[in-house]
Amino acid sequence: MKNSSSSSFRWAWAPAFLWAGVISYSSSIIITPGMYPAIPNGDKYFHMAEFFVYGYFVQRGALQRSWPKGWKRWLWVVVVIAVTGTLDELHQLFVPTRTCDVFDALADTFGGAVGMIAFKFDWIRTKR
Repeated sequence: MKNSSSSSFRWAWAPAFLWAGVISYSSSIIITPGMYPAIPNGDKYFHMAEFFVYGYFVQRGALQRSWPKGWKRWLWVVVVIAVTGTLDELHQLFVPTRTCDVFDALADTFGGAVGMIAFKFDWIRTKR
């Protein structure tokens, strides 16, 4: 029985953990001139897109592992996303050419929250 439970845990959370690894790796890349498009605050779009996927996967794991129901689940998922975004920004303090920016952490959290909502819509649509 323990084997199926650990397998279920891995299946539920593997995408979120793997994507967190992608986020960490991406944050370790040294920024070169012209890397981001010449759009004001263009890096924020990358942050939101990266964390959209993460929020989608965290919500997936939370729903499959029966985290608390209702608003408590939503709150916990947002907390996980916000903490991950904050840790990601702190990590960038140690990467040359990168900076720690509170607005990047906010973009991470916003993108993750939208991804979390998108997964919920997918979940409802496929359950019908």
